[in-house]
Amino acid sequence: MSVFAGGCTAAAAAEVADLDLTTTLRLLSGLLDASLIVRQGESRFALLETVRTFARAQGNLDGLRERHAVHVEGLMRQARHGVDGPDQRTWFRRLTDERDNLRAAMRWLLDRGLFARCAAILDFHPLWLVAGSFREYQQWAREILADSDQAAVLAHYAYTVTGRDLAEVGRLADKAIAMARDTGDPETLATALCRRAHIGNWTRDYALSHAMLTEAEIVLRQLDWPSTHGGVRAIRAGMELKLGRPEQAERDLIALEAERRPAGAPWDLGVILAWRAAVLIHRAEWAPAERAAREAVAILEPVGAPLIMVLALIYLAVIAAHRDDPTRSARLGGAASTYADQFSPGMIARSVARLFTDALATARDSLGAQSYDILFAEGRAMNWRQTVELALS
Repeated sequence: MSVFAGGCTAAAAAEVADLDLTTTLRLLSGLLDASLIVRQGESRFALLETVRTFARAQGNLDGLRERHAVHVEGLMRQARHGVDGPDQRTWFRRLTDERDNLRAAMRWLLDRGLFARCAAILDFHPLWLVAGSFREYQQWAREILADSDQAAVLAHYAYTVTGRDLAEVGRLADKAIAMARDTGDPETLATALCRRAHIGNWTRDYALSHAMLTEAEIVLRQLDWPSTHGGVRAIRAGMELKLGRPEQAERDLIALEAERRPAGAPWDLGVILAWRAAVLIHRAEWAPAERAAREAVAILEPVGAPLIMVLALIYLAVIAAHRDDPTRSARLGGAASTYADQFSPGMIARSVARLFTDALATARDSLGAQSYDILFAEGRAMNWRQTVELALS
């Protein structure tokens, strides 16, 4: 039990200890009776930290720590496919529960110079990037890249550090694509193409972004990652809007929503709805835009995806300003700005930032500077739960 961090299931303990489940449950029961471990909910067990520290000092645990790392690697391979299926919410919760174990396994692998194995854990995108752990990703990535060239790590790293030097992060992503092509690894190539497309969007190179996403679609269809494929198709539809083809964007997004809604995977549906809101805002269709943005928040909140969530909050603030509700616009604007601060400056597209700034200026003119500043500060002071409740109210 001492090689686990943050607890484990009985099945995980059995695998690492190389025991059958019946024996493992009997031993866990004995540890519970002796008050050496505690239950975490219905299915997890954790060693008391003082006992864990004592146990880890009693002998050489290298063999068990390696078995623990192998267990984590296997879990991540299962999760890669799990999050692209109908049980997406379940897998996101499970990955959240296992986050400390993932960190422990990566630390073990890095300390032994096993960079490729550590990168395979780190590069699993729902945990680190969809869930918004950008700063932590950067810390792990820098440690890996200091000693090893890993294409997927490089592509993700470029994505997370997007700031003022967009040309430099573009070069990093291009290098990752070239490395992925050289190795012939379709998973890494899909990752690198998607990250380059995001950077292209932020640099307003929409044609490049569209081309990258089109190629990524082909690779993702071969990999059979339906949810990731759906999200990429939604972003490509968004590039149709940026390229001045809003009618095509709307057609693509409507067809995608009809296709993906029955699948029950919230992440790509949330992305689709956020882009639908953007298209509807472009057409000044405020009521349907609000419905799309609110549903995106409701769907994505349980699984994270903070960058898309921030965009949806910004859209709601913009819509409120145009629907003559400056009080709501000011509060939502303050809340959205708090969470936007966690991202690099370049990660909110300039067109979106301009929409946001103009909407807040409209709310400020309507309310007066003093009232607006009070409401904006109230929004900035809200916690995540309060922000979601405001968005959905």
